[in-house]
Amino acid sequence: MLMRRTAALGLLLNLAYPVVIDHPAEAITCTSTVTNTNNSGAGSLRTAMTTGGTICFNIGGGGYQTISPTSALPAIGVAGTVIDGTTQPGYSGVPLIEINGSGAGAGVSGIVVNAGTTTIKGLIVNRFGGDGIILNNNGGNTVQGNYVGTNSAGTAALGNGQSGIGMQTPNNTIGGTSAAQRNLVSGNGGTGIAVTGSGSSGNVIEGNYVGTNAAGTGTIPNGADGVLITQAPNNTVGGTTGVSVGGNCTGACNLLSGNGANGAGIWQSTATGNVIEGNYIGTTPDGLSPLGNHDIGVEAQDAPNNTIGGTSAAARNLISGNGGAGVSLTGTSSTGNNVYGNYIGTDRSGNGSIGNHKMGVNLGSPDGGSSNASGNHIGGITGTTPGGACSGACNVIVSNFWSGIYISGSTGGGNSIAGNFIGVGANGVTPLGNVQDGIGIVGSSSNGIGGPSANARNLISGNGGNGIAVIGGTAGYNRIEGNYIGEATNEANMGNAVSGVALADGIQTAIISNNIANNAQYGIDIYPGGPSPNDGGDADGGPNGTQNFPVLSYAIPLGGSENIAGSLNSLGNTSFNIDFFQSPSCSSSGYGQGRDYMGSTTVTTNASGNASFNVSMPLTIGGMAITATANRMSGSTAVEGSEFSKCVFTPRQHPDGTLIRPAGSSNIFLVEGGATRPIGSGEVLQSYHMSATEFKTATNADTNDPGGSGLYFREGTLIKGSGPNVYVIDQTGPSSWTKRLITNVDFFTALGYTPADVITVPDSALGAPDGATINDASQHPDGTLVKDGNGTIYLLEGGQKRLVGSMPMFITQRYDLNSTKNATSADVARANGSNLNFREGAVVKGSGPNVYIIDDTGSGFAKRRLGSVSAMVELGYSSADVITVADQELPAADGPEI
Repeated sequence: MLMRRTAALGLLLNLAYPVVIDHPAEAITCTSTVTNTNNSGAGSLRTAMTTGGTICFNIGGGGYQTISPTSALPAIGVAGTVIDGTTQPGYSGVPLIEINGSGAGAGVSGIVVNAGTTTIKGLIVNRFGGDGIILNNNGGNTVQGNYVGTNSAGTAALGNGQSGIGMQTPNNTIGGTSAAQRNLVSGNGGTGIAVTGSGSSGNVIEGNYVGTNAAGTGTIPNGADGVLITQAPNNTVGGTTGVSVGGNCTGACNLLSGNGANGAGIWQSTATGNVIEGNYIGTTPDGLSPLGNHDIGVEAQDAPNNTIGGTSAAARNLISGNGGAGVSLTGTSSTGNNVYGNYIGTDRSGNGSIGNHKMGVNLGSPDGGSSNASGNHIGGITGTTPGGACSGACNVIVSNFWSGIYISGSTGGGNSIAGNFIGVGANGVTPLGNVQDGIGIVGSSSNGIGGPSANARNLISGNGGNGIAVIGGTAGYNRIEGNYIGEATNEANMGNAVSGVALADGIQTAIISNNIANNAQYGIDIYPGGPSPNDGGDADGGPNGTQNFPVLSYAIPLGGSENIAGSLNSLGNTSFNIDFFQSPSCSSSGYGQGRDYMGSTTVTTNASGNASFNVSMPLTIGGMAITATANRMSGSTAVEGSEFSKCVFTPRQHPDGTLIRPAGSSNIFLVEGGATRPIGSGEVLQSYHMSATEFKTATNADTNDPGGSGLYFREGTLIKGSGPNVYVIDQTGPSSWTKRLITNVDFFTALGYTPADVITVPDSALGAPDGATINDASQHPDGTLVKDGNGTIYLLEGGQKRLVGSMPMFITQRYDLNSTKNATSADVARANGSNLNFREGAVVKGSGPNVYIIDDTGSGFAKRRLGSVSAMVELGYSSADVITVADQELPAADGPEI
């Protein structure tokens, strides 16, 4: 009897008074402790749940234990209750307390919370007919470190019949940013985690694995979505805390993969202001392999003003490998949603392929119906880096089995697609094309693709179909502006497999200021396919009214600009925007694509529909194919674009340092500083050792350059007129010289000069002012080549000696060994100047195949690559002009390609 009373007293103490249990991580004060697996009675979970407080576990001395209630457990009605399965002895990060609801009755949920600020952690909750865990009535609850819907190892499904975790209350936290706080929510019959009702706001779902095994490497699907937010506003799925950018799914990152429907869903019009960020959706936790959800990665259906992703790298979602679209926005109420900064169809690096099995982003209607999404933003201008890698609001949308972005529906539209990489990896140079079109617009109107600022530029390149395709008779008033279509971010070739922009239907599609190049068929193709001929007065119909294109007459460089002339015939008394482009070559059709947008002008036709133009555009390099498009204007807005015009070619200019002679003329000029400097006599040519074999036939571009000052004798040249006096030319400034008299024959001879060094010139050429006389032989004058006792050659210049470091350097300067003089001690004593470089205009190559022209930029020397055989032929160069030099002697800087 005493023993019974003692045991009963111990039980009362256990239930009524705090007991401290030694927990591996912390000391926990327990209100009650579950000591057995019984359905009810002393020491049971059922009894402990009626008391509230902190419920600890110490069943069977520790280890894995299963509690199998035979009816519904009591709902938690005491605020602040904690059910802490991590207190079970032996716990080391994996739950040990299983609550098996298979015998609790049909439709019964596992743990029902009616009080707020309740914490549930470290449990395995499975096989209930209803939800595994449901949070009712009051909020502020925490659910962490549980397995909900799987076996104890987290390797197989033992699902609850409905949701794994359901909530209808605000400010709950599901999971956390450490691995110990992660919930595994998989194998359930319905949604993994369900947030329902307009009162369910401020909830945070972070760091969980939903739809996978405990390792995240295999699927244990929930029957419906991984996470579903229905009618609930202002919740967060994921986050940025502890996220490993470019690494594994860590911290607040949820792994939402392998589910039977979508990874995450947001439904109905009151589900607004929700944020889904920093998650991996459809991949393994390392972000390198597919583990797709059966349908869509993230879906917003009839849900407005939500954000998927963000403008920081940590907010990026990886949405890849899913059975449907990566992101889908559908339904009339789906407006004002922002899809920012995500990787859609890639691995975690943004440069590898894990495509979604339908489109990357879908904007339209569910099942092709008439309830269409509108006014959404895919990408944006915040934090984007034109010419660099994808950053900020830029989405990478690549490798998807359908189109990159698919916009459909006649009652939607008005969406903005800006700043994205579509078919191009995150680095801007790796081709990862979507299988079909980059962007497909089907019957949708008033969508903006790109924008007027460089930050809004989309890269739409490398796709298996068209860059952009517009079809469907209701597809009108779309605007395609400022994009790169068929190019990488550095303008490298990355053409789409069909055309850049294809219009099969629709009206008033503006196509303005885009770079469109390298596409397999056409730059812009308006149905029925191929270049559409102009017609008088542009009276034909078809997509965009088959707007007539401009006719270019010529493009000629003039004073550093490009002078382009042409005409347009179209509708009478109508204004048009004419865009101009240049490309290294023309398409085989003779009609252009436009690699580089140059600028635009506006013309207005007369009553007969005719207008002409003669404009000046910035010139980059010569030898380019010039083409143009026309867009009809409505007021000040371009509304309806044409195909590209036929090409005209701008002649190349010879680079600085070239000797040119106009065809049919005996006049010779030196190209220098963008001007042509006349060479007035053969004696001047002789002083520079210039040869007639160097003369190149001037192009039209050369002859449009302004004339420069006449070239005078080279510094150091010896000249004489009809009299006996011999002079040395001394250059005293950029365009000023003096002549220095050698006062007697002894000095002439002592300096090593011979009559062969002297050029006889007309007396009229002796007009330079007299400089200081040369009346001693202690040192040679500036401009002289001297050789010291070791055979090292220097050019004397500006009171210094400049090393001529190699024979190729010597040859490019047109020097003659016979004119080299023995250095005096005073010559050798001169201070060392900078080493002599190659002559400007010299044609050189190293060990590789590239041929370069040397260019003195004023701030240093650069090498300009001759980019093609056609450039060499047009400019008159041949292999005889090329001097092979050591690779290390080539200037490091690269100038503009020729």
